[in-house]
Amino acid sequence: MLSNVLFVGWHLWATDRLQALASVLVFAAVVALMLFFEGLRFGLIDDLRQFPAALPADLVAIERDVGQFAMTASKLPQLSRSQAESLGGVLTAEPLALAPIILTWADHKTPSMILGYDRAVFPRELAQGRRIQGPREVVIDTALAIRHRLAPGDTVEIFDTPLTVVGISRGTTSPFTPYLFLTYDDLIDIFLEADLSIGSDDFSFVSALLINLEPGRPIPALRADLEATMPDADFFTPAELGERDARYGAKLLGPVLILTSGIAWIIGFLVMGFLRYSAVDARLREYAVQKALGADQRFLGGVLSIGGLLLVVLAFPLGLIGSMGLAHALHAWNPLFSAMPLEPRVLTGGLVATVVAGITGSLLPLHRLLRLDPTLVFQR
Repeated sequence: MLSNVLFVGWHLWATDRLQALASVLVFAAVVALMLFFEGLRFGLIDDLRQFPAALPADLVAIERDVGQFAMTASKLPQLSRSQAESLGGVLTAEPLALAPIILTWADHKTPSMILGYDRAVFPRELAQGRRIQGPREVVIDTALAIRHRLAPGDTVEIFDTPLTVVGISRGTTSPFTPYLFLTYDDLIDIFLEADLSIGSDDFSFVSALLINLEPGRPIPALRADLEATMPDADFFTPAELGERDARYGAKLLGPVLILTSGIAWIIGFLVMGFLRYSAVDARLREYAVQKALGADQRFLGGVLSIGGLLLVVLAFPLGLIGSMGLAHALHAWNPLFSAMPLEPRVLTGGLVATVVAGITGSLLPLHRLLRLDPTLVFQR
């Protein structure tokens, strides 16, 4: 029976090649949208996780109850560094200063985040150029470089201070705050020259501390000691901080993105149902022949399911290619946003949902076939 179901399903689906091709192309377009929106959700959240999770420290101290590195401004007391380094087991506590700015260059304005650092190696990865070696130098994120058409050797102004771009960083993109890297001394000098408020309630030159412990010292015990010594701060490992930023982004953006991708999946189910219903309606005589030959509900359901699976097998690869094209188009339009249609969880979920949509949509006309009068085969 299975061989008959396969043969009839293939025959009824592939005989009208023009209709089959149109069905594949339409469903592939829907699959491309599904994978693109789901990949966009994963891409945005992964960008938020990536940089905090790569901070070069055993523990990161941020303002108490802030909870995120990039998404919310953190301010620590100016004496936080000496408090941390006075504790036994702490090797170094390096301050980081985070200052939000609007980078205005090459006819674009982009909300960005300056990160001023002291001795740590920033950024971890470079796409072009080198790290900072002298005064008045800056390393900028890849997305900012693309958006503002900047390359190593160019000059950019921050608070009316000219800085030479010496490097382009990788893995420091955030959809809200892509990073620029300055030395701690340069950042202080720029703020002094611009006559900006320092040490006010709205700004602190200690946004976070990168705390490295002496070798062999247990993190949980020292974390408890740090929390007792510095009640104004919370302490996280870089991995924990990255996950907190990712969860916050998912909470902030997730409902909208899930709704968008959910609408795409609903459209996919409806399109599949319409395509399969139209295909059945156009070939009622052939189905009537099968009923006249004694086809039952299982046989007709199998025939319809085979047609749906054939559509999925041909449409899913095309849809995946289409989603990759949409991802590239999005990145070219605005490099701050990235979609990840090739993320394994996106592919797995997309494939499962596409198969379910294919089979479910294909079975929608089954009720009509079960009520079909076999005498239709004798009508002209």
